[in-house]
Order: sequence, then structure tokens, then C-alpha cells
Amino acid sequence: MRLPVLFPAMLIAPAGLVVFGLAAQYKLHWFAYFAGVAMVDFAGYFYFSFTLAYAVDSYQSNTSEMYAFSGSCLLPESKLTYL
Repeated sequence: MRLPVLFPAMLIAPAGLVVFGLAAQYKLHWFAYFAGVAMVDFAGYFYFSFTLAYAVDSYQSNTSEMYAFSGSCLLPESKLTYL
């Protein structure tokens, strides 16, 4: 299954938010901000890619519809077209 692969992303993303928040609170070097954002982006990449792979594996008969749905609704950059 692909769901256990998401476990590291579930831990890395909140940790990145904590790193970013602590860096902002204590006014640390810019690299601390960068490390927090990188952790969140790294986890976000895996979240979206493995979620899409899990959905395609779960609904194999509707793969083309799943790709169309993910391209129009799930990806964050595609939501800008609906504004």
C-alpha cells in the first residue's frame, strides 16, 4: 500500500512549520526560515504525488477521470484559474 509512505510527510510538514515559527519568533538567521519552508515543501510534494498515486491505484477503472479531476481540482496552482 502507499499510505505508509505518507507517514514521514505527516511528520516533516508540521516540524517544518514549527521550525519556521521558532525562527520567526527568535529572529534567527535566514537559513532557519529556508529550512522550515523546505521541509514543508518537501512534504507537500510527496503528499500530492502519493495521494494521486493512491487514488489511481484504488480506482483503476476510472484512471482517466481521476487524472482529469486531479488536474482541475487537487493541484493548488490550478485553483488560480477559477478566481
